[in-house]
Amino acid sequence: TLRTLFPYTTLFRSGFQSLAASGVTPFWQNLWQAGVLPFPGFAFYLTRFVNVSSAATVEPGGVLTFGYLNDSLYDGEINYVAIPEGLESYWVVPMDNVAVNGTNVTGVDVPMVAIDTGTTLIGGPSTVVKALYSAIPGAQAATGAYTGTVLFKAPLEVHWS
Repeated sequence: TLRTLFPYTTLFRSGFQSLAASGVTPFWQNLWQAGVLPFPGFAFYLTRFVNVSSAATVEPGGVLTFGYLNDSLYDGEINYVAIPEGLESYWVVPMDNVAVNGTNVTGVDVPMVAIDTGTTLIGGPSTVVKALYSAIPGAQAATGAYTGTVLFKAPLEVHWS
């Protein structure tokens, strides 16, 4: 398990080598360079238990695959987006727009975004972030120690794209 391989952390670093304070080559990059992956990618499938009364306190959190895609875990076509040359740090990709529940909420040119499965935070230009949260029913700015964050009741089904 990853905990056995990396007992000092529960965080699996999937960023590029330029982000590593130690300069170490990331696990996924070593696998690719060694030629053991049939496909130059990896994928996350995150499990979410909403209104599932049979879910236990601890449930499997999902799947991480290296070198292949499990086509039983997604529908439709995958849109592959290249990382712009020279920006190999975070998983930075070009973005056309931000939509919530099928409605474009940005109307603002946001040329690049970072995709990070290791956080629940949304960062970006304040106009885009405000537009995004204003499209979520019941979302409101937090106060006090939580100033700068937005709260909304869960479970709430929101479709991002």
